[in-house]
Amino acid sequence: MAQYYTKFFLIMACCMHVFAIKWLNEPLRDVKKWSRPACTSENFHLNAKQRGICRHQTNYMDSVSSGAADTISSCRTLFQEDSWNCYNILKAPHFDYNINNATKESAFVHALSAAALAYHVATDCASGKIANCRCSTRYQGGVTTLPNVPGKVILYSRACPHVYEKGIHFARKFLSPGEKKFKKVAKKSPYRAGQLKIAEHNREVGYKVFRTEKYKYIKCGCRGNTGSCPIKTCYQSIDYFPVMAKEIRKRYEEASRVAIDKKTGALTPTNGIDEIVPEQELIYSDNSLKKCSTKKARTDMRYRRCSLDPNAKDYCKKMCCDGKHKATEIVVAVQCSCKFVYCCRVDCQWCNHKKMVQICI
Repeated sequence: MAQYYTKFFLIMACCMHVFAIKWLNEPLRDVKKWSRPACTSENFHLNAKQRGICRHQTNYMDSVSSGAADTISSCRTLFQEDSWNCYNILKAPHFDYNINNATKESAFVHALSAAALAYHVATDCASGKIANCRCSTRYQGGVTTLPNVPGKVILYSRACPHVYEKGIHFARKFLSPGEKKFKKVAKKSPYRAGQLKIAEHNREVGYKVFRTEKYKYIKCGCRGNTGSCPIKTCYQSIDYFPVMAKEIRKRYEEASRVAIDKKTGALTPTNGIDEIVPEQELIYSDNSLKKCSTKKARTDMRYRRCSLDPNAKDYCKKMCCDGKHKATEIVVAVQCSCKFVYCCRVDCQWCNHKKMVQICI
C-alpha cells in the first residue's frame, strides 16, 4: 500500500508544475460572471488552493478569465507561423509533452500567463471593476512645466502605482503552489521540485516584464475651455498587453538551459559561463519535442497553413512533415459593397470570398 501511495504521489508531482496553468482551459475562459458556487466546479480544473481563493475573492475571478483568454490569444498570435503554434494550450488541461515538461515552450506559457493575470488584475483594479482596490486619489505626484512650451502646466500623476503590485501579489498567490506543497514535493522528489523552481522562475520573469517601467506610458488630456490647452493633465497608465507579450516572446528566443541536480533539486546553468541562474531570462531543462517526431506530432501538423515564400517562417518545405503540402480552396468572409453614409461612417456587407492556400498533408 505504501508503495502504491509513493507511486501515486510521484505521478502527481511530475505534473505539478503544470497545475499553475491548468486554469487556461476553455470553460474558465468563457465565464462571463463569476459566483461563489461556480468556484467548486470541476470544469475549471482549479486546484484546492485556487478554489479557496475563488471563494474568498470571487470579485477577482473575472480578471482571471480575462487573463486566461489573453494568454491564449497572444500565444496563438505570436507563434502562428511556428511549427509549435500554441495549439495544444487550447486543450488545457490536457497538455502535450512540450507543456508537461520543463521546455522552452512551457517556460513561455508560464511567463505569459503570469504577466497576463497580473495585467488584468491591475487594470481592472485601476478602473474600479474590482472593489476595494481602486485609486483613492486620481491625481498624485505634483506639478511641472511642459518642456519647451512656456506658460503651460502639466499636472502629473502616477495613477495608482499600487495597482501594479496588487496585480503581481494576486497572481503570485493564485499561481504558486505554496511553501508547504513545495516542501512536500522536494521531500519525495528533488528533481520534481527543481521543475517547480523552473516554473516559478519563469513566472517571476513574466512579473518583471509587467513591472518594467517602459511598459507604462503617459496619457494626457487638456483642461480648460480654450483650444490652446492651458493646462494638461497627465497620468501614468499600463501599456497594452500585446507589447509585454512580444517582450516575453523575445525572451523565449533567448532562453537559457539549466540542469537539475537529481539529489538536491538545485538549478545550474549549462552554458559554462553563468554561475547562477540569470534572473531576467526564461529557463528550461528539457529539450522540446521535435516536430513530426511522433505519430501524434505528425497528425498535429496536418492541415496547418503554410507559405510558398522560402523566406517565410512558415515556409511549407520547412513547416510540413517531409515537406509535403498541397493547395486547397477555402472560403473567407470579407467586407464588400461598402458605401459612405453622410455623415460620417462607412457601411459594408460581408461577402464570401474563395481563396487558394497551402496546407500541410
